[in-house]
Amino acid sequence: MRSISGTVLSVCKMLLAIGIVIVALMLGGCGKSSDAAPETSHAKGATSGGGTEVSITIECEENIFFSRYDLDVYVDNELQGSLDHGATKEFALGLNEGNHTLCITERGDNSVDGSVDFSVEGSTSLKYRVKCTDTQVEVERIDSLNPPISADEVPSMYHDEIHRAFEDAGFTNISEVEVRDLAIDQRGSNWHAGAVSINGSDTFTAEDLFFADDEIVITYHVLADLNAPASSSSLEGRSYQEVVSLFEDAGFINVTTTTTGASGVAGTVSEVRIGGLFGESDFSAGDTFAFDAGVEITYYKGESGQNSSSDAEPVPEADLNRLLNQNSMDASWFSSAYKGRTITFDGWVADVQHHENYDTRWDVLILKGNSGDASSDLSFRLTDVSLFDMNTDNDEMPWEGDNITITAVVGDYNATSGWLELDPVSISFR
Repeated sequence: MRSISGTVLSVCKMLLAIGIVIVALMLGGCGKSSDAAPETSHAKGATSGGGTEVSITIECEENIFFSRYDLDVYVDNELQGSLDHGATKEFALGLNEGNHTLCITERGDNSVDGSVDFSVEGSTSLKYRVKCTDTQVEVERIDSLNPPISADEVPSMYHDEIHRAFEDAGFTNISEVEVRDLAIDQRGSNWHAGAVSINGSDTFTAEDLFFADDEIVITYHVLADLNAPASSSSLEGRSYQEVVSLFEDAGFINVTTTTTGASGVAGTVSEVRIGGLFGESDFSAGDTFAFDAGVEITYYKGESGQNSSSDAEPVPEADLNRLLNQNSMDASWFSSAYKGRTITFDGWVADVQHHENYDTRWDVLILKGNSGDASSDLSFRLTDVSLFDMNTDNDEMPWEGDNITITAVVGDYNATSGWLELDPVSISFR
């Protein structure tokens, strides 16, 4: 009898030990209770009737092969619900203000887990990205950020300017949509943003808060496809300068020229090709092309220079020196005496502006001397010129501060603005 009682006692002790082990396993990991709570339940410290509103969004990064397990989500040791592998889910909670702990475990195995502390001060929205591995759940908090601009600032900005601003602010999910719909008289709005949306909303301020990985979509506008100003056959034999102006006035922004040594009248067009090396060289007036399609104009080189104005008779050196050394802005005498003749002098670029709404035509202000020289005397201006018109070294655009040597044809004197108009023949950098 005693033997049987001893055996029963031993069995009972063994069952008790097993029960303790099972309970220990169930309370392992983040130390969570095994009692499942509804997904809408409040965490510890909150009542069913209130608490501070807290939204916690959890995004599970999907694995292709291994560690593709589902998850349980706990806040302060209370199970809030589950999350399928690779899914995103929002948990709406009511929490007391103060510090709390979010813990995420493998469903059914609390030994594989990850946790992070967070603080509640007023209504709060939080977001976490989790990655499942074989040993733990990695938890990464997604920052909350203010947009760098408000929605009402968008129309005055270029799309790339806005893109950089959001990147610098810490946003990571930025895309752009190009809309080719501007008319030629709207070319001044080329590349300007039309709208920016954050998570589908285009009404936001710089004080609003968004998550760093919220979707930012920048929509911007450019010129619609343009019509060729004339047929390719009708352009052949015309002055290449005239053809350059035709395409630039039509809105094309990538107009270049090249010469051929083939026999032909110097300065006249041999071929026009739109769209690069494999583009169209046989087109009709009215055929449509992208505004930024390359337009290459090939003309006969012959024996003449690039600008026929370079053959004009130069101004006497003594009178040019008198002009450059006078202490007055008035150059009416010089224009009256030498309009249509050429001058060459050293100067520097004081200002460069787009001419009206054109992207590839410029107004360039030039002063005598070297960069930075202060002068209240005469200034020179190139009005409505293209890079091609300026005939610069290596086709480089002159910018503010560049020291140059310019050869140009004398034009009219503008008494109101105090500058002498010049028609450029060539510009070299020095």
